[in-house]
Amino acid sequence: TNIMNKVWSSLLRSSTAQWPSVAARSLQMRSFVRTPLCDAISQRPRDLQIGSDQHTRAVSLSRGQLRGSVRAFSSSLFPSESPEQVAAALTKMQKMAFDGDLDAKYALGLAHLNGEMGLTRDLDVAKKWLFEAAEGGNCSAQYKLGTFFLEGKGPDNNPQEAVKWLKMAAEQNEKAAMYQLGVCYEGGVGVEQDFEEAALQFAMAAKQEDLQSLMKLANAYIAGRGVPKDMNKAVDHLRKPARKGVVEAQFVLGYILINADTEFEGVKGNISEGLDSMEQAAEAEFPNAQHYLGWCYLDGHCVEQNSAKATEWFQKAALAGHGPSQLELYKLFSQGEGLEKEARRWLERAAENGVEDAKKRLEELKKEWSGKK
Repeated sequence: TNIMNKVWSSLLRSSTAQWPSVAARSLQMRSFVRTPLCDAISQRPRDLQIGSDQHTRAVSLSRGQLRGSVRAFSSSLFPSESPEQVAAALTKMQKMAFDGDLDAKYALGLAHLNGEMGLTRDLDVAKKWLFEAAEGGNCSAQYKLGTFFLEGKGPDNNPQEAVKWLKMAAEQNEKAAMYQLGVCYEGGVGVEQDFEEAALQFAMAAKQEDLQSLMKLANAYIAGRGVPKDMNKAVDHLRKPARKGVVEAQFVLGYILINADTEFEGVKGNISEGLDSMEQAAEAEFPNAQHYLGWCYLDGHCVEQNSAKATEWFQKAALAGHGPSQLELYKLFSQGEGLEKEARRWLERAAENGVEDAKKRLEELKKEWSGKK
């Protein structure tokens, strides 16, 4: 608190000539944001686990025929079930699998794959059951095999085989498979790179409100990759995941709405909605959003200028390891009286995090310090 008070009081006394102009800083900020603008929403959202074993178990739970048995089988999801009930469910599941039930084969394959229901993890047995279920047309097993061959090691890492199974599952309207297949087309993994086909897969999954696919499709409209560039459609596709709490979507949506009038021709801006979205991402501890709000408060961009709030947001992002915010704290602390050590600490952290301006400034200071000895 004492350090913050020193910084704020120093900032009030400092000359504005010590800082780049608002226009210059605005250009720097746009460069910072626009570089990861698409990347921010093409990454897997940290709170989504679509494509995980939990997702595939949840799919199996929706199958009416095995609802009771799978409920007992999924002991990790229903820890209240007794060992006796789990053992009885396993026996029933095995009988149904041997009798040819595809859902039972799929569930039994997962049990062996994850070492659940008292079974020892056995990859070969798991693949046997998953293959039987997938070849019989079980879309959940087809999707699981697709992700298995994408993530596997050694001979089990086979992108071409993965794409084959993902296509089968996608043809059965499995939205998670559509998303993953789109990722493969986007990156040229197991298939020739095809942005149009990637966008098509994302669009089909987005119709089922798959949040990751909505974000991927927004990314495509921002970049004009596989679809015509259309910022309004990007905004439309970002709103749902933003409302669901996906911080990457909140950050990008906020940035577009705040800066629509100056940076995105033809997009209807909404500064109030944009700031709300950005603040939601920042409160959820998304460093890019915290950094951007720090910049807004520092320069009075769409908010009342407030150096204290700027420093607060920069510090939150900096403590999370955000290099650009660490550099901003160096600039702020270097103006405070008696804060040289604190300023240097943040400069060194920014340099360690690969911020080029911080590296250059640190080298300059080292030369100055060596010259004074």
